[in-house]
Amino acid sequence: FEKYKVYFKLPEYNLKISDGDLVFKYLSKKYKTNIVSKVDGLSFDFGDCWYNVRRSNTEELIRINLEGIDEKTTKKYLNNLVEEIKSIEN
Repeated sequence: FEKYKVYFKLPEYNLKISDGDLVFKYLSKKYKTNIVSKVDGLSFDFGDCWYNVRRSNTEELIRINLEGIDEKTTKKYLNNLVEEIKSIEN
């Protein structure tokens, strides 16, 4: 199995939010050309990294799942996305 493991995957990241509608509206508009699915949240593909952002059904959280070409790239996308979402809420 290990020889077929090509991509790096981070554990699910949970981010506390107060206005999920605002966050999803912003992400949908800013990254509309990168959206590949709107099933179970929004899924984005950037070529070297792809991720899914979805709301928790029970808490004021956004759940983020990422995979990328390597650990450094994937963590960079996560950090940028988290900072961007935090800036929307402020």
